[in-house]
Amino acid sequence: MAIGCSAKNGISSKEEHEMTSDVRAARMEAEAFSEIPTKSTQSVQPQAQPTYAGLDAGSYPGQPAVDTYRGMGFAVTALYLSHAPARSIPHEVDAGWIAAADYLAKSGWGLAPIYVGAEPAGSSTVPPPDDPLNDAQVDATEAIALAQKAGFQPGRRIFLDVEAAFPANTPYESYVLKWLEVVQGAGYGTALYCFPNQIGWCAAHGIPIWTVHLNKNTGTKNPQTGVITWSKLSAPLPADSIDVGAMGTQGRFYCQAAGLNVELDYDRWTVVDPSNS
Repeated sequence: MAIGCSAKNGISSKEEHEMTSDVRAARMEAEAFSEIPTKSTQSVQPQAQPTYAGLDAGSYPGQPAVDTYRGMGFAVTALYLSHAPARSIPHEVDAGWIAAADYLAKSGWGLAPIYVGAEPAGSSTVPPPDDPLNDAQVDATEAIALAQKAGFQPGRRIFLDVEAAFPANTPYESYVLKWLEVVQGAGYGTALYCFPNQIGWCAAHGIPIWTVHLNKNTGTKNPQTGVITWSKLSAPLPADSIDVGAMGTQGRFYCQAAGLNVELDYDRWTVVDPSNS
């Protein structure tokens, strides 16, 4: 997922770009495994049923851009509630996406509201929890408040951005389980955004998952030179594979579409509105 800080609350666009680039470089390195067949990623969802094109942009692209994307066939967008928990990295609420939620819903977009909480060590610039159970309580409460600010009432689904898969019986697992418990206790559905080797864990816990599983058509960034090779998207949008057991799969980073100078990640979904639990 395109994790980046909006240029607001004292964060400059240069700092935003640097943070986003650093995070993406780390993720590209960490996700090299995703081209290696595993039990959870050897096969893909049958394509007999329709799937839906989705985008993920770290900062809200603006109304003209989202209208253009909608017109070319995109149906779903990630909607950031935060880019890091306020308890550890203040001022990371994404007011741009939150303010756009009503317009996007009325324009027919399916939405995937996502909260970036604590993440596993080395997953990104967002640190792991110091106090897993207490941090999860604080972060889940913040996620609920931000979802309500964006107009998502109980009954809708909120995604927790986990990124890297995590082992069972670890402090980070206890953080995730507590976050899910608190959010569900407020009447919301829950899901994870995570690597595909977390599919089995999610199935065992009855939690939907949106996977990150890069395919050969992903755009790339040279970590030495910073040069980006873009994945150019055009209509009709490609029906990339979806991991078995996932409700959606993000198969490409560093994408551009409709000739717009906006960096996107590209998803395919089995559902037209991931927020409907």
